[in-house]
Order: sequence, then C-alpha cells, then structure tokens
Amino acid sequence: MVEEMKKQLIVFVIIFLLITVGLSGCNNQNNEVSITEINEHANRYLNQTVTITAKYQVGIISDSTNDYLQIDISNTTNKPTMVKDSIYKFTGIIKEYQINLVTYIYLEVLKIEAV
Repeated sequence: MVEEMKKQLIVFVIIFLLITVGLSGCNNQNNEVSITEINEHANRYLNQTVTITAKYQVGIISDSTNDYLQIDISNTTNKPTMVKDSIYKFTGIIKEYQINLVTYIYLEVLKIEAV
C-alpha cells in the first residue's frame, strides 16, 4: 500500500512539474510587430507598447515592404545618433491623431536601439 502511494506521488509530482514548466512561458508576449501589421490592424495596437525594427527616415520609419509609419521621438530618452537609412529597433506606444476627420496612426517612441 505504501509502495502504491509512493508511485502515485511520483506520478503527481512529474505531472505537476510538466504543467508548471509548460505554462511558465504563457505570459511572455512578443510585442515585436511589423509596420504593415500595425497599419492593417491599427485598432488592435492602439495605446499598446510595441517594438518595430525598421529603417529610420526623418519623421518616419519604413520596413522592407516600403510600408511606413510616422514617429514622434520628442519624448525619447537616450537617443543614439540617428543616421538616415540606418536600421534601428524602436519601442513605443501606438497613438492616433485626427486632422480634418482623417485619423492618422503614429509611434510615440520611448526607446531607440541601434541594430
């Protein structure tokens, strides 16, 4: 009887460990998205923090599909020296503004990393 309980306890511990290890990564969300994804599904990302790897232009960033997104780097701390047409990793919050009933999406950049 004791031997049977030991086996059941070992099986329970193994199952518990498998479930715990399996679920340990569930809260890790990859917040890296493409500019195309943001432009196509803006409402999904509005007011969310995202990371985008893209080419820097003046006031905009672009990706390999030539899709672009406006950026605001005025609140960015520790900006690297920005070189036009260089690739950077931009982390920020997707925001929107409206002009003449047209809504525009932009990235309020919080952090910039050279790639």
